[in-house]
Amino acid sequence: MKNNKNIEISALRVFSAVAEAESLTQAAERLGITQSAVSQTIKQLELQAESQQKRHEEKINEERRMTEAQRSVGVTTKKWQK
Repeated sequence: MKNNKNIEISALRVFSAVAEAESLTQAAERLGITQSAVSQTIKQLELQAESQQKRHEEKINEERRMTEAQRSVGVTTKKWQK
């Protein structure tokens, strides 16, 4: 699996097979790959999801900080206008 923010179709196929089979071993058999390859793909998907979650949280926190700063500037501006 590539190390980027896009999930490959092959990884989604593995994920789907595991979800349907409810077993890494059975999913591997259905896909004709090793159980180790299935495990590695699922681990990569987990890491990718965690990374995306962290980026999302960082973006939200940055937006909150900006909003707080904007409010602070607004309060200061109102004081000066009096």
